[in-house]
Amino acid sequence: LGFTWEQRTAKGLNIVVILDVSRSMDAEDVSPSRMERARRELTDFAGLLRGDSIGLVLIANGAFVRLPLTTDYGTFLWALGDTSTQTIAAQGTSISGGIDSATQMLSRAGAAGRAIVVVSDGELHDAAESLSSALVRAREADVHIYALGVGEAGGAPIPLPEGGFKKDR
Repeated sequence: LGFTWEQRTAKGLNIVVILDVSRSMDAEDVSPSRMERARRELTDFAGLLRGDSIGLVLIANGAFVRLPLTTDYGTFLWALGDTSTQTIAAQGTSISGGIDSATQMLSRAGAAGRAIVVVSDGELHDAAESLSSALVRAREADVHIYALGVGEAGGAPIPLPEGGFKKDR
């Protein structure tokens, strides 16, 4: 059917959302689950954007750029809805990897305001030095970091896909 080229000038922020997709996000200490609550909050957040660019980085054992910066909020919502704790098989929570990926994405985007929004239940598998280094690199790139915690402080059992709950020492 063809296409139409449209060039627009927009002035706004460049925002990268880092979403934790580790299995602990399936816990149900918030209704209906941490992952679903995070998706709902991010959907509401995207509805507030006007002229801002938004990207999505998923984290578990590593970081994965799910969506580069875009002003197409419908595509962001699609990518968000198509994301679950099954999206990345290798488990863990690498916030430092997510911050590095998001900082690199924002550094290539230009001089507009730069922000990272980390959405996680707070489980962390990074070495303290790795996280500190990632935060320094973000600060040097003039990136502001905000956090949205999902879940109760007391924690909750983590359901397994095959039934039952994750158990460890």
